Order: sequence, then structure tokens, then C-alpha cells
Amino acid sequence: MGTTAYKGPLWVYGAMQYITAALGGATGVLPEYDPDEGPSAFVNGVGEPDVRFILQSAKLQGYGGVQPAFLHSQGIEVVDAVPSAYGTAKIAALAHVTNGTKMTLVTAAAAGISVNVPIAPFSGAINGAAITVAPIVLDFGFAFGTAVSGSKTLTVADSTQFTIGMPLVIASGASATSALLTWVTSLGNGATTITVNDALGVNGTVAIGTGDIWPGAPLSTAAQQYPLGHLPYIAGGPGAFLDPQQALARGVSITCSSASGVGGTVRVQGWDTYWQPMHENIVIAPGTALTAYGKKAFKAIQYVQPAFTDATYNYSVGTSDVFGFNLRARNWERSSGAWAAGFLTGSAGFTPFAPAATGDVRGTLQVSAIGGGAGYGATASNGAITSLVMTGNRLALFQSLSTADSLAATPLAPQTMFGATQT
Repeated sequence: MGTTAYKGPLWVYGAMQYITAALGGATGVLPEYDPDEGPSAFVNGVGEPDVRFILQSAKLQGYGGVQPAFLHSQGIEVVDAVPSAYGTAKIAALAHVTNGTKMTLVTAAAAGISVNVPIAPFSGAINGAAITVAPIVLDFGFAFGTAVSGSKTLTVADSTQFTIGMPLVIASGASATSALLTWVTSLGNGATTITVNDALGVNGTVAIGTGDIWPGAPLSTAAQQYPLGHLPYIAGGPGAFLDPQQALARGVSITCSSASGVGGTVRVQGWDTYWQPMHENIVIAPGTALTAYGKKAFKAIQYVQPAFTDATYNYSVGTSDVFGFNLRARNWERSSGAWAAGFLTGSAGFTPFAPAATGDVRGTLQVSAIGGGAGYGATASNGAITSLVMTGNRLALFQSLSTADSLAATPLAPQTMFGATQT
């Protein structure tokens, strides 16, 4: 299909016409569900014509670069979450290490740690890759709930975060070490309960994320398919939009119990926010430092494997206050955000995108000294679950792409938007 040019204006009103008489609308006009309603999407952004130039209407099809315009470069919200408190042993507890032997990862869920979560690895197509299980996911989900074994009702902090038919992956919801794949059937009788299609298998607090298969008609759950794994997206009509609440990825730390440790290289294998496989080799130098920090932002961990043996001192694996951008960050001036109730006012702690071999392919922000450098400030992550909400210092990040990077991004060359391919 070629270019379509309108004199305008174009007004997309969605469901606004379906207003009852009580709200000032026509009598008998009832709300109608339209599965195609949702935000419009425009590849390579939205342009603003330069009105000083004569309209080349005959050349809007089949020609290139004939009508001057400006590209809107609005900020895209890429992160909006309270990171759980950092910890030096949240991923693997202190233990002796052996060359080539994978370290024992934690197996119990905790604040900021979810275990054995089925994920849908990135493939360029929704449901295009086989589901795998991530042993550890960091800062998983968008909400928490109180589960009662055998019940289909979850107590949540705010039921308005959910919609009928929403596919859910409830970490440690089927058992302490397995997720429950289900969907929302009812928003309950109040603002703090939801009902899901399948009974929970545990008692206690569980982390809740979105699944990968959304219904064609949320008001008819009979047509709902079970999600296969987690994807950090929310449906809006035909669009699946990245949920900033679920898009927090962070750095990994390696700690030795003594500065006299043997030290060496530790390979961390895992996935990023989009469930693209990635790894990083973190070097903890012998006899110089107790903790070494990685430069890349991980969303999940598959394994941690040292390339050295130390039978005298112990090593643990934890998290840091290095957080990832979800679009390629070329420079700080195109980024904005807030941390710990204050706007980010400088570039301290910012690292731009780098090749996969040397750093994070999209760039990172270190918000405190917990990350290997001075960081943005002294306030560290301290998130803890309180009344089914992760409370503490919140991170919000916004990004805008340069005109050249936006226009150059294509399915065959996405690196100007998302950075180099993860390795």
C-alpha cells in the first residue's frame, strides 16, 4: 500500500460515541467493546510538515525526500518501578567456587527475586520461540497479591491495575518453585480483590506479571487461551505496549568474603528485559577488592559460572544499583527521569550504549555508589514489599531517539533503536 495523504484533520474517537443518556449521550446507546480499539502506532515516529514549503502532492508516492518536515521526538517512558533493595547475595549465597562449575542459585522467592518463571524468549514474533524457564527473575511483575491455597481469589493493592481477560504469570503461584499461568475472570466485589481462572497452590505473597497471549475478546473468557510465558507488555487494541512497571533490569555484583581471595573471571548468563539471551564476564581482581560490579543490566539469570577455583574463601552473587535503558541511549541529554523523589539533574552515573563485548548495548544509569563508580548520588535502592506494594526509592526513565536514529530503524536494522545484538 502506498502513501495516503489527507487534508485533515483526522480525529480518532474510539469508544467516545458510546455514552449513556445519564452521561449526556443519546438514549439507548450503550458501550460497545471493540477489540481493535487502542493507541495508533506509526513506524519511525510522527512527522510535522514544514509549512513553508509547497505541498508536493503528486510526489507523495514513489518519491523520497521531497516534502520537508520535522520529526516529533517525544520522550518514551521505559522504566517506572521501585527497585528492590540491592544485596550482595540475592542471586547466590557465599560459597567456595570451582573452575567450570556453576554456582548454586537461590531457590526461594524473596523481595525482588522470583524463581522458575516461564518466559517467552525474543524471536521477532509474538509466540515465535519456545518457552523456557528462567531460574531467577529480578524485580518481576507489576503487582503483588496475597494467595490462599485452593482459592481463585487474590487480594491485591489496587484491582484497577487489572482487566478482565488479562493473562497472568504468577511467580511461585502454583507451588513455591513453579508459576501459575492463568487469566483474570473478575475484578471482585471491591478495589482490592481479583479472581483468576485457576486456583492458587500456595499461601502468602506472590509477584504478578503479564502473560504473552491476550484474548481477542476480554469480555468472553471462554475464548481465552492460557499464556505460555511472561512478556512485559500490556495490550491496547492490536498493540502490545512495553509496560515500564515490568521493564526494570539491573546490574550484577560478585563478592568475595576476603580481599585475599584468588579471584578471576565469572560468567553471568541470562536475559534482558525483552528476554533476549545475554551474558557478561565479570572479573573480580585477586587481593584488591571485595566486590566487583558488572556493566550490563540483566532481567533474569540462567547461571553463574566461575573460571577459577578458590577452596579457601567464599563468593556470592548479588544485585547492584546499575539500571538499564530499554532503548539505545546515545547521550544523556536525550534522557530524563527521576530517582528517589527527585528529578535527575545531571549526567552523573550515566553510561551510553556500548558493544555487547564491552558493556550494555542500550546504556545504563548508576543511581548510587553501589555499582563500581560514584553513581548519581548517595541514595541506594531500598525497595521492600509493604501492604502488597513495593515501597521505597522509585526510578522513572524516559528516552527520546535522535531524528537519524528513529528514521534509520527497520526490522532488518533495529540497532539504532535497540542497540547491537546481545551476546
